Formats: sequence, C-alpha cells, structure tokens
Amino acid sequence: MKKKVFDGFTPVCRRHSLYLYERDLRARIRIVEPKVGVRTVVYDRPVDIEMVLASGVCGWFAAGDRMFVAYHGDTAVGHLLAATGECPVGEIDDRLLVEENEVYFYAAHTEPGFRGNRIYPYLVTTASEHFRRLSYEYAMIFSTRDNMRSRKGIERSGFNLYGKVDYWNLLGWKSWRFTVGDKHVRSRLRLEC
Repeated sequence: MKKKVFDGFTPVCRRHSLYLYERDLRARIRIVEPKVGVRTVVYDRPVDIEMVLASGVCGWFAAGDRMFVAYHGDTAVGHLLAATGECPVGEIDDRLLVEENEVYFYAAHTEPGFRGNRIYPYLVTTASEHFRRLSYEYAMIFSTRDNMRSRKGIERSGFNLYGKVDYWNLLGWKSWRFTVGDKHVRSRLRLEC
C-alpha cells in the first residue's frame, strides 16, 4: 500500500526505511542477561535523569506509558519507553494506534560507554516480561534499516519482523510505502488504516 501527502513546501529531504517487529507475549520469555550487572526500575512518568532529558522523550510520554531504566550501580545506563495508547513514530512522520492488550516499545537508548553489553535486549525482554505478567498479548518495536545493532538486539530479544515502511519527504511531498507480511498485532500506523 502506498500513501502520498503534500504538507506545503518545507526545506527538508529525508528518507527512512523502518522495520516493524512483533512478539507474542503469551509465550515464555527468556530474559537476555546483560554482560554487566544492572537493575531495572519501572516508572510511570519521565525520570529526571540527564540521559533521558537529553533524548527529548519526555515530550512524547503520555498517560499510561511506562519507562524502564537500567542502572549500573547508581548510574542510569539505558532506558526504554512503552506506550499502550497512541504514540508518535517520528522517523516516518506518523502515529501508531496501539490496540488494547498490545504495547509498543520505543525511544530506547544505551549510554555509549555501556553499548555492546546486551543492556538493550535486557531492557526489551524485561519490559516484555513486565507486560506479559499484566496479560498483554503482543509487543511491537521498530528500528530503522541502517541501525543494525538495534535490529540485532531486537531479534535477540525474540521479536519477529512483520513489515517495513519506506518513507520519503522531498520538500514537503511525503510518501509512505507499506509492506506487511505475516502479522499478528492489531495495532496500525495511522496512515496504514
């Protein structure tokens, strides 16, 4: 499926390919163990941590969202947000309409000095287990095509690729091409509906 929109002239040229992943939360979840000792704290509001403030995710946080923060000692070394309602997908200028009993993981970040220690897949699997215990059925997470480390972490966390969105913005002319394969989640991108 393809959609096109003209939002007026803007001096922007962008292209992204976004990979869409899902995971069945009704099945057993194996927590990916990080290579360094970390503990996870779950918050129902944005946390006043320099790493979180610098990422700008506080403006995206909505009622019902959760923030998972990984700490190494007293130092925050990674975070992941989880949305259970409508959520922006900034890479493709769209919004995800999250269905009941489904959750969308987004805005994940690991501090540069701690990358390569499996903190990202640890946060993803810990968040998956958290929502499995709350009787959620599916989780989703997206990654850009060129972020190979993120895609590897997502796949290590037990997620399966179900689709792809190619997005172009050429001076205000926006185009989305949706390619969806075997999909179990009911959530949809706004322009996919």
